[in-house]
Amino acid sequence: MTFVVFSLLLTASVTNANIDTDTDNAPELIEVSGRALDTIGEVLAGSSGTVGYEDLKNRPISRVGEILEVVPGLVATQHSGTGKANQFFLRGFNLDHGTDFATTIDGVPLNMRSHGHGQGYTDLNILIPELVERVDFEKGPYHADVGDFATAGNARIRTYNRLNGGNGLARVTHGSYGYGRALLAGSFDLFDNVQVLAAVEEERFDGPFEVPEDFKKQNGLFNVSGQTSELDWRINLSGYEANWRATDQIPLRLVEAGELDLFGSIDPDLGGSTERYSASAEISGWGARVSGYFVDYDFQLFSNFTYFLNEPFFFFSQLPPEKRSLNAVTAAHAQPQRGDEIEQVDRRQVYGGDLSYVFALGQQVDLELGAAYRHDDISEVGLHGTASRVRHTLVRDDVVSSTSYSGYAIARGDFGRLRLEAGLRSDTLDVEVTAARPKNSGEARETIWSPSASLAYRLSDRVELYANYGEGFHSNDARGATITIEPLTRIPAEQVPLLAKSRGAELGVRYETSSLKTAFVGFWLNLDSELVYVGDAGTVEAQGGSRRFGFEASAFWQMNEWANVFVNYALTRARFRGEQEDRIPNAVPSVLSAGLKLEPIAGITSNLILRHVGSAPLNEDGSVTSNTTTTLNWGGFYEHGRLRFGVEVLNLLNSRASDISYFFESRLENERNPVADVHAHPLVPRQVRVSIGLII
Repeated sequence: MTFVVFSLLLTASVTNANIDTDTDNAPELIEVSGRALDTIGEVLAGSSGTVGYEDLKNRPISRVGEILEVVPGLVATQHSGTGKANQFFLRGFNLDHGTDFATTIDGVPLNMRSHGHGQGYTDLNILIPELVERVDFEKGPYHADVGDFATAGNARIRTYNRLNGGNGLARVTHGSYGYGRALLAGSFDLFDNVQVLAAVEEERFDGPFEVPEDFKKQNGLFNVSGQTSELDWRINLSGYEANWRATDQIPLRLVEAGELDLFGSIDPDLGGSTERYSASAEISGWGARVSGYFVDYDFQLFSNFTYFLNEPFFFFSQLPPEKRSLNAVTAAHAQPQRGDEIEQVDRRQVYGGDLSYVFALGQQVDLELGAAYRHDDISEVGLHGTASRVRHTLVRDDVVSSTSYSGYAIARGDFGRLRLEAGLRSDTLDVEVTAARPKNSGEARETIWSPSASLAYRLSDRVELYANYGEGFHSNDARGATITIEPLTRIPAEQVPLLAKSRGAELGVRYETSSLKTAFVGFWLNLDSELVYVGDAGTVEAQGGSRRFGFEASAFWQMNEWANVFVNYALTRARFRGEQEDRIPNAVPSVLSAGLKLEPIAGITSNLILRHVGSAPLNEDGSVTSNTTTTLNWGGFYEHGRLRFGVEVLNLLNSRASDISYFFESRLENERNPVADVHAHPLVPRQVRVSIGLII
């Protein structure tokens, strides 16, 4: 029903659109080039930047989460079904699904606190790529206007108020492995200086797996915006629904023995569904900005990572204490094995908003004051043992209330060649957990202060130097702050702090000309604790403090009017703090990305994107490592009048490498003892996608 409403709104927008073929009456083309923009004198860190529409247009991507790969050094992968949030890696962090990288779309936060699958869960499937106007990104914890999850960095995605280059767009795509996508979008002027934009998207994908993904996604967006000489305002409505089947990572011992195909599955019942509806509004003018949002969210996921490793403990945990013995464990192993399949559930509503005001303290100094509020009303966040998607064991089933209050002050000074910024931020997180097992219920509250400072000095019109220091944090799952007993074993559990502090600094330099933009950055980053709530087990895992050092280089060269190239390289050393300086599993040490975009003839575009991910340690001593992964994507596009044709070849080299790898113990049904092994999820083989579009 929701998407019927979106479709009706969209039909109205296209009907009202001006479809006069006279180019003099066509809407003005808005180009946000991003990488080609001058940033000297504009940003305060060598690692900050903007990627705009002209950089995103015609970029071949296999999944929408890869849009964040425009952030230099960031990698988006997948270890399960398409409908699940991507795994992200940046600056030596395995960000899981977003634990240390904050992401917003039109000011609405995507990271989910105390999520049923993982802290900071960030699902970008709600995004329609053609509607993205720009991505503004920052790295490190030295930006006082950003709080939770922004330790490694943050990205602010902005969508259009009006379609770029026309009033309407219809596009159909067909590709390998059952891929199909349809997009219908339209925009028009409702009144003078008031615009309407609406879009609906439908997507399907089976993938190369023996168990087809049967991924189905529906997206809708509707916004109204307006401008006056002093005010800008916007109202957004969005809706997203998806369901899918999944093939999780599989043990390579079976693949190497020829007992399981690389795209095979052990548990055919995996997959999930999710829904997300949101409404937001913002208004800015006279130096002030006020925004608010509401999100209604529903999530269900079935997974099985260890197969038959833990199932006896599900049985064991149900026994009364007096009957728990080695004999009971033996009896548990003798029971019919149901496997380690789990169901994770998250149902919530999120309310929030923020405001800021900038005023002058003289001709050279400005002061920005800001405040933010967010409340997550989580009616159910649960973990259950299941078999064939039927629940048999309660692990956790909680109601969580999570409320944050934030405030910040930033003083900025511009003294010609020298620009300075000093900030101070305060965040308070207040949580209450009502657990199915009352001993794990409770309340917790914590406040953290985060100072920051930045300096930029312009040596010349072409060279600028940067120095940054800041403190930040990420929040831990509320259940970890109130837990007293482990859900399965019933043994005492250690509580963790709500907020984990980070400290970071970087030195950078930019060199820019009219055609060449380069940036070089060296950074260090300490995290007091990498304690995380492990949603897959219902427990808190202590990972200790960590330290990271690294170097990043990026370059964009506009070779001529029809060709440009970019290269990004990142190198990071990540270790746990301590005498042994153990390696951090899945901390990717090196990432290289590069692209070549050609427009040799008007209307013809060729875009080639390379990504190389270095070998990462999979355990603490580094004795087990992942393989390197290199992918090459190509897109060719032809525009003739209002028609647009496209061909994309994804994984052009047909790499058989893994999209992601882990090292842990699992046990198959015919194995008596656990086996430590690499578990991997393969890249999708070479895909071809063909699209045809009509600009109205």
